[in-house]
Amino acid sequence: KQKTAYEIHERLVGSEMCIRDRDDHIRLDKSDNADILDNDIRENDRRMPMRSMRYSANNGIKLTQSADALIQGNDIRNISDDGIDLENSDHARIIGNDIRNVMDDGIDIEGGRNIRIIDNDVIDAGDNGMEIADVRKLRINENLVQGSDNEGILADDVTNVRVTKNLIRDAGDEGIEFDRSSNVHVINNRIIETDDASEFDNVDDFVIARNKI
Repeated sequence: KQKTAYEIHERLVGSEMCIRDRDDHIRLDKSDNADILDNDIRENDRRMPMRSMRYSANNGIKLTQSADALIQGNDIRNISDDGIDLENSDHARIIGNDIRNVMDDGIDIEGGRNIRIIDNDVIDAGDNGMEIADVRKLRINENLVQGSDNEGILADDVTNVRVTKNLIRDAGDEGIEFDRSSNVHVINNRIIETDDASEFDNVDDFVIARNKI
């Protein structure tokens, strides 16, 4: 069922989305100051294991070249691509979303400035819990990342980063991995039941402190 159009350029609040064989459930292109709040987004409303289903690759929420978006309080489940996917979008706030059982990354961000990822639950991602690349000024605070097949948090080519007070557990590979990055602070996180707690490759000016591993 579909109560609201999946492509929108202003505001989407409190909708129920169960859309099959479309590109993305909610997609915004070149849109500013959008609020995406309290939506129920699913591909499989029968709650069967997503890995047993066949769908075209769909993202739960997809933003490209958009600024000042607030993505908050959405329930995103059983998605055949990324739960939330941002490309070249600045000043986004991703807050308090529940993302479960996605085939690719829970949250995938490529390109942008001043991105805040706060108080989200990302559970059972088929690739990485969060994958972030080419971002300037990034805050990842107080999230639960659990059961990712690969890394809990994977970041490449990012700068001015604070990763604090997150719980990362049961990742198939590293809990946190940073590559080719600078000015990275990883503080007060819990990383448990992972293959390796953390990996840093070609990272300058970084601080790792008061984590429980």
